[in-house]
Amino acid sequence: MSFSIPKPTTELINDAIAKFKVDEIENALIELLAKFPENAKLSHILLKVVAINSLYHTNILAVELVANHLHELGGKSGELDLLLKSGDLEIVEKISHMEIKGKRYNFFSFASKYCSWHNPTAYPVYDSRVEKYLRTLHNQGDLQFWSTPEKWTYLDFQQVILRLRKQYSLESFSFKDIDKFSYIEGGKLFKQ
Repeated sequence: MSFSIPKPTTELINDAIAKFKVDEIENALIELLAKFPENAKLSHILLKVVAINSLYHTNILAVELVANHLHELGGKSGELDLLLKSGDLEIVEKISHMEIKGKRYNFFSFASKYCSWHNPTAYPVYDSRVEKYLRTLHNQGDLQFWSTPEKWTYLDFQQVILRLRKQYSLESFSFKDIDKFSYIEGGKLFKQ
């Protein structure tokens, strides 16, 4: 079944932002990141991994291993915080790719959310609902991107979001604003 979805507009994005203003999940994470903004202590990383995984349903069962992975990536040395503050896109890839008990995992959604919560101006959030909305826009011919989502690197994903903002004259909106709109619209698509 084919159907048309709304293209992003200032009005629709403002409506999405208004719907999220009372979101307790967002408030809880704001408070947590305000209390533990850095990644030097493993216990602080673990709290943030558990919260983001649980509240965003990223389905990571090995939260302690993921926290250790983040700590080893530079949490204990302070390098992770420097990379997050600078908006380094490769850190999303490094966080997302892990091996657990000999099996390779890609926690792309979790990694984008973890990075976004540390630097929302540099990291748009990837989510299956956001992807569904972007893919549907693409399939309608309304938004062009150069690779399929299955092959996206984080840089590819960020470029699609930047293209969406530019194409629809939405540069005044933050990545979080665009995410809220795309998340709502993608959710509608999953229900249909």
